[in-house]
Amino acid sequence: MAAGYAASTAAPKDDAVVLPKPADVQSLAIHPAKIALKGGDDAQQLILTATLAGGRLVVVGLVGRPDASEMIRETVTGAPGEAAALGAALAQRLLARGADRILRELEG
Repeated sequence: MAAGYAASTAAPKDDAVVLPKPADVQSLAIHPAKIALKGGDDAQQLILTATLAGGRLVVVGLVGRPDASEMIRETVTGAPGEAAALGAALAQRLLARGADRILRELEG
């Protein structure tokens, strides 16, 4: 279990702060990046990961050619509560470096 997260099946108290499960945070980060990059689940040229480390969310994206002749890698880090924004920022960084061109060329 990641630092800063506690799993509980008990109903939260009215004043309790309910934190999402780490897997939910990771999905929130990856989803907007997949949408922006138009990478389906079967897109072998698109790799996205999100991990929680030291209370921070680290989102990594890699777009490349199958023969590894061209690879674009970007990383963004932030608070777990900013998961969706981090995923979108990651996608924008990858797109700015030409990921969309690689993905388009490999689609056709």
